[in-house]
Amino acid sequence: MIWKTLLGSLQPLLWILLAFLFIAVMGWVPDRTTAKVRADGVVEFGWNWPVAAIGILFLLWLGITVADFLKQGFTDPWNDLVVFFVTLCGFAIVAELPGTILVNSEGLEQIYWFRRNKLMFWVEVDEIDTGYKSRMVTVTGSGRTRVIHSALLVDRARFLFEIKYHFGDKLPPEFPREPGSTA
Repeated sequence: MIWKTLLGSLQPLLWILLAFLFIAVMGWVPDRTTAKVRADGVVEFGWNWPVAAIGILFLLWLGITVADFLKQGFTDPWNDLVVFFVTLCGFAIVAELPGTILVNSEGLEQIYWFRRNKLMFWVEVDEIDTGYKSRMVTVTGSGRTRVIHSALLVDRARFLFEIKYHFGDKLPPEFPREPGSTA
């Protein structure tokens, strides 16, 4: 009885969290945190914790939903499919979470928590997309390796500054193109 009441009261919270997550991913949340500069000159772009907290709460809600379905038992095949797909989505989301981006004089390294890290040297960079509709910055290298700075990571302005610093005159004059601009 209490379990159903708890889940029923969490349902409106889910929709609020989803709205905040959408707003955060689109980059409409101001970034008030800064990147860390380590003693060895490496600039570290860690998590933007206010945005990450919303995502963690969403994953927690997914876990509660799976626990509720598991509590009902394995009697209905549709129930089992819902549990399987919700769990699979949760694992897929967690596997894609970036840990941090490191920038140094040699290149970029995106560190993931649950998969192989991506390393890209500055000479390998083929394309830099600052996003027309979002605040994501995608750096694409040879071999289609992509390092992505999203709303989950701090200090987009400093990340763009580091790219401009390491490329200088090789970038177009309108760099960086901000979201919504027509340039």
